[in-house]
Amino acid sequence: MASEVDWVDYFVFGIVLSISVGIGIFYGCFGSKQKTTKEYLLANRQMSSIPVALSMICSAVSAITLLANPVEVYKYGLQYLMVILSFVPFNLALLYLYIPVYFNLNVNSAYEFIEMRFSHGVRVFVSALAVLHVIISMAIAIYAPALAINYVTDVSVELTCFIIYFVCIFYSAIGGLKAVLWTDVFQAGVMLLSLSVIVGKGVGDVGGMSIVWERAKEGDRLGVLNFDPDPRTRHTIWTCIFAGYFFWLPSYAATQLQVQRFLSMPNMSRVKRALAINFFGLIVIVGLCFFTGLVIFAKFHDCDPLNKTGADPHVENSDQLLPLFVSETSDGIPGLLGLFIAGLTCASMSSLSSGLTALASITTYDYVNKLFPNLSDLKLSLISKVNTFVLGMVSFGFVFVIKNMGDILPVTSSFLGVILGPTLGIFSLGMFFPWANAEGATAGLVSTFAIMITFVLGTNLNSIKDQLPVQTFPLDVSGCPGSNDTMSIFSSNNGHTEWKDKEYSGLVKMLSLSYMWYSGLGCCLAVFLGLIMSLIYNQVTKRERKLINPLCISPPILNLLKKFCPDHIKNWVDISAKPTITISITNEDETVEYNKSF
Repeated sequence: MASEVDWVDYFVFGIVLSISVGIGIFYGCFGSKQKTTKEYLLANRQMSSIPVALSMICSAVSAITLLANPVEVYKYGLQYLMVILSFVPFNLALLYLYIPVYFNLNVNSAYEFIEMRFSHGVRVFVSALAVLHVIISMAIAIYAPALAINYVTDVSVELTCFIIYFVCIFYSAIGGLKAVLWTDVFQAGVMLLSLSVIVGKGVGDVGGMSIVWERAKEGDRLGVLNFDPDPRTRHTIWTCIFAGYFFWLPSYAATQLQVQRFLSMPNMSRVKRALAINFFGLIVIVGLCFFTGLVIFAKFHDCDPLNKTGADPHVENSDQLLPLFVSETSDGIPGLLGLFIAGLTCASMSSLSSGLTALASITTYDYVNKLFPNLSDLKLSLISKVNTFVLGMVSFGFVFVIKNMGDILPVTSSFLGVILGPTLGIFSLGMFFPWANAEGATAGLVSTFAIMITFVLGTNLNSIKDQLPVQTFPLDVSGCPGSNDTMSIFSSNNGHTEWKDKEYSGLVKMLSLSYMWYSGLGCCLAVFLGLIMSLIYNQVTKRERKLINPLCISPPILNLLKKFCPDHIKNWVDISAKPTITISITNEDETVEYNKSF
């Protein structure tokens, strides 16, 4: 490493941690002190659009994004940039298809919808999977900056993870959702500032934008219009748009982590503004990550650090590529390395604190409140805080499991495909298809999990055996010390497409599906199998079906069914009765509930 950490770097890092803790103390110890569950878990449903939007961005753009996306561009080119096009349909789907259902039902937990639409058993099953997903994904998000900090400071990964977990658990437990949202606002600024400064310094080091562009062009990294229909190709225009839609949508539409943020706002008008900010914010931060990948490539254009023979400096795995770039770039500038570590840590702390509040919300509303309905609101709030601490420590234990995994992005994507894809499928099945029933949904969901787990295990086993196609773009080592190469390996023609000329078995071809399709595959399978199983169940049992509350169906879908299937919809949805929900308004002294009809 070219740069060493000094006291200024530690000072910058310490300031960021201190401010995060201070925000938690402010909301936990002053004002109303988070005494009610609605205030603690939903910020009294009175949050404005800007902090919620920035929090959503921070939660979605974790340290995994900051570490892995530049590596994707470095190894596979800028085609991945086209995933930005998927931001349009996925934000529109949220605004018109998914979020209105949660608001119309006035739920506290996303999984309340599952019980209203299907059954309590399905709700327990899906929410239990959600708890597992959040606990493991938090461990992944924290392990990423721990790797970076370990690389540049030699502080152990375990100690770094413990410090970050301790800080996050502290301010999340005492400050609740409101503290998490406002901490995310601060952390979003630090994250954007750190990455911008590092990239700007990197561009200057390599000689300016023209040099970055020229080296990226020579390395064949600038292609963004790959129309290859082969779903095995890692990144194409089709993969980025269609698979990218299912890659981003599940975490926003079908997890308590993001739905909780939507429900913290009082109405759909604020949701609309928040989604608009979220849209542009994602473009900025994700686009900056992609550009970082180009700058890293320009920096190491003739001596690939991932090469294990002759590269100097050298990294053991791709997760250390960005930290290496930063340590090289920040040499001689006090505090710059600390700013990077702080930015990466902020990205992780945001994901962790979001996960902790989501876990507290799930366990409180889906389990504790169900098992002990007579508990006072004050006791429920206290139990939520205890759950935050306990589940946070459980997640910390999973760090030691994640430590033995390989490249972060494919691992995370396969995990999303197994858990989040089918989960989005079950929510979509309930909101879009009123003839689907609880039995069919359960059978479809279980079948999908079995298929996806088998598929992902097969993919990983074949990857370990090096039987899957290698699609890495050419990487040059001619400039490495002691290299005998007299010519850049870029002279090979289309080296990254040579895998298409090789023969693979049918099984390997199937398992070579691009990792970005996993989530979409899981979602579509859950919907398809859920519909088939529902049809079979209805035909076999011939039972009279209970009509569905129309608020459980997505409004545009309900309107289409009323228009084109007016006779059939009466067999599925209770359109004759006025749907009624309970609205709760909480002030400092009391909670008032009243019924509202639509």
